[in-house]
Amino acid sequence: MPSRAIVATSTGGLDELQIPHRIRILRLQLRIQGRRLLDGLEVKGSAFHDWMLRTPGQVAETAPPSQIEIANFFRDLIREGYEEVLVLTLSSRLSRTYEQLDLLRNAYAHKLKIHLFDTGMAAHAEALMALEADRLLEQGASMADIVAHLTDLRARTMTFLTVGKLDYLMRTGRVSAASGMLANFMRIRPVLHITEGEIRPYAKIRTTDRALEGMLDGVHEFAQGKPVDIHVMQGGVESTNASLGRLLLDRHQMFGHPTYAVTPVIAAHTGPDCAGVVVVRRA
Repeated sequence: MPSRAIVATSTGGLDELQIPHRIRILRLQLRIQGRRLLDGLEVKGSAFHDWMLRTPGQVAETAPPSQIEIANFFRDLIREGYEEVLVLTLSSRLSRTYEQLDLLRNAYAHKLKIHLFDTGMAAHAEALMALEADRLLEQGASMADIVAHLTDLRARTMTFLTVGKLDYLMRTGRVSAASGMLANFMRIRPVLHITEGEIRPYAKIRTTDRALEGMLDGVHEFAQGKPVDIHVMQGGVESTNASLGRLLLDRHQMFGHPTYAVTPVIAAHTGPDCAGVVVVRRA
């Protein structure tokens, strides 16, 4: 049997998870004041959140792995004896990472069979899909079967999030400047969701607590009365994190639920005051 591997992009936050896995991580970049840092390796989530809170006027730029970095990554896999890999990326509508990989993979087709899968997701939802792929690979599933399973899982997964202001998403072009300025002017705390690979408005709400409740309303709507698994994502503002924890306890009787930090590249787009939930309908 050929030596096979699962690869995921760093934006899933696998570095922070206390879950054993064999997933290789392809890292995106963060650029701060002329410095280039690798997401999750050379800059961690907590340090980056502190930096955003200290320097609200500064902008951190993000970038996909370069062609040289991708080429080196593939060469390392070949040297280690891998013959087939499945690479899961964050949504191709949110990043050029998938495009960069697609441009280069044919150059290595004679030595490494590379499958690409667009998760259509970002942040912890990516990690969930990568962990599921790794589990199936360990069980001996074919890459085709893994992709089919991930396609079904993608359809059963939704991410809801709320951010303090739309400034960061405006700066990075993930929402229009006009929409963001209007929301900020009206002091709206938006509830967003990732659907069809894009970040789109779900509800327009004025207070943090109501925005958090709006996310949970979205969870119920997406659940369609079926059993679901809920995963909590938190940014750097503790009061928002605490409010979300109270609501989960009150509405879902969830106590001691695990929480997952967003990576610096994700936080560069959402800002420091971000909270979210990933909901997965059970098969």
